[in-house]
Amino acid sequence: MIAGYCWPQSVSPGETVSLRVSANGSSCDVEVVRIGAKDDTVDSWEYVPVVEQPTPVNAAHAGCGWEETLNIAVHRSWNSGFYLVRLIGRDGETAEAFFVVRASQPGDTLLVLATSTWAAYNDWGGPSYYTGGHH
Repeated sequence: MIAGYCWPQSVSPGETVSLRVSANGSSCDVEVVRIGAKDDTVDSWEYVPVVEQPTPVNAAHAGCGWEETLNIAVHRSWNSGFYLVRLIGRDGETAEAFFVVRASQPGDTLLVLATSTWAAYNDWGGPSYYTGGHH
């Protein structure tokens, strides 16, 4: 089992994202990929130490509260956009997390992430509204 999330989910260039991972292995590899017309791997780490962290029964309402696994320094050169964080366990199992880098200046394009909708309509860590609020 491997799972993870980033906090905060939206940052400006020069800020830091906290990656929080729970896995039953001793380490995982991490890749940060900007998703766009062409995917661009902007950073990666190998053998990042991980531990299994329990998912609270009220995770759907209060979050997981997992301990930080890795700080991701968002370089000032990174373009604004959607960044996918790929987690690869030693057993080959994968998971994904994400964050957004906000533009330094307003532009003509807007990226809208329906994060609250995504959280409400999946059953990871709690109920899904697709199933009437239960699994």
